[in-house]
Amino acid sequence: ASLPAALEYVLDVDTERRRRGQAPRAAFPRRQPADPEHQLSGTVELPRPGARGCTQGTFQLQDGIRDKLRPIAVTLAYGIRHARAQRRAAANPLPPLPPVL
Repeated sequence: ASLPAALEYVLDVDTERRRRGQAPRAAFPRRQPADPEHQLSGTVELPRPGARGCTQGTFQLQDGIRDKLRPIAVTLAYGIRHARAQRRAAANPLPPLPPVL
């Protein structure tokens, strides 16, 4: 039996601009309280193998932007959230295998 999977993700706006020490031109208004304004993080639950999940992230432009010609890049990082290890039953010495990317 396979375990349900949960993908953790982070959307990041204007990464290259921030690397150059400049302020991002956009912010995510519905981000988590611990997220910086230029990031949106969350989890997508996938209950069974082959299931699909979807999430939306909306960002808004900051006031007073002067650089209007360069595109605003959004990057996505994701990974599998690992479930806590469950105790092994005597009849089944091997636990179900967790998903991998």
